[in-house]
Amino acid sequence: MLSEPESLEEWLSLYRSWGAAVIPTDPESKRPFGLEWSRWYDAPMTEEEFKGLWEAPPEKVAPAIIGGSGQIACWDADCEHATAHLKKTGLHQKSFAEFRPQTPDRLHVWVRVPARLGTKKMTCGQCSAGEKVGKLEFRCAESYTLAPPGHRRRLEGSPLSLAPITKDEIESILSTFNSVKKVGVSEALASPDLRGFVKSAQDCIDKFIPRGEHGGRHDLAHALIATLRKRPFGLDKGTTRAILIPVWEKAHPEG
Repeated sequence: MLSEPESLEEWLSLYRSWGAAVIPTDPESKRPFGLEWSRWYDAPMTEEEFKGLWEAPPEKVAPAIIGGSGQIACWDADCEHATAHLKKTGLHQKSFAEFRPQTPDRLHVWVRVPARLGTKKMTCGQCSAGEKVGKLEFRCAESYTLAPPGHRRRLEGSPLSLAPITKDEIESILSTFNSVKKVGVSEALASPDLRGFVKSAQDCIDKFIPRGEHGGRHDLAHALIATLRKRPFGLDKGTTRAILIPVWEKAHPEG
């Protein structure tokens, strides 16, 4: 079993042993120090490039791993519900997991993937109205994610290695999360008739998705419309579409 890294150099050595592309970032702003980092998403980071980046790092620095590099991905749970869901899978006990002590209800779990699978994001359907809406995100795309030791810490009990995960396992974790789509569709389907469904659908969009989150409203509207098409209340497609216009307008108030 590997011992806990104690220095920045030891952490960097660990990440490189995984095959990751690691860049220096500002731990406060989370921005790279003037780097064109996206090139390492398409091509491996060489040892010469790695040494050049980390030869004389700033005093305050945080390593960041580029998603997809070395077939590495990160689960990012940014609310207590997403974290609880991820921990329920036990993945944090099989693969490297870390967090910020200031936000213990959030969690990163790093995994090994068979291929670059892009980014998949689910908005939480359990966060209370008025608070920041959390998400469960699988990140394996052209992006980077901060890792220890810059303001982050390994979760006690998690290994210093990466567990493999399959595409089916990823979809299972996402589909069982109580997202706005899952909770919203369940509430709308509880309505006994079409009028109740449409009213419930409009209410769900207002309840679960803050006005600023256009993507979330769009996703929820599509999920509600797709669900209704599977349960058309005996109506033809054209009539169903016309009835659903208020739902779409509620999700896209800007037109």
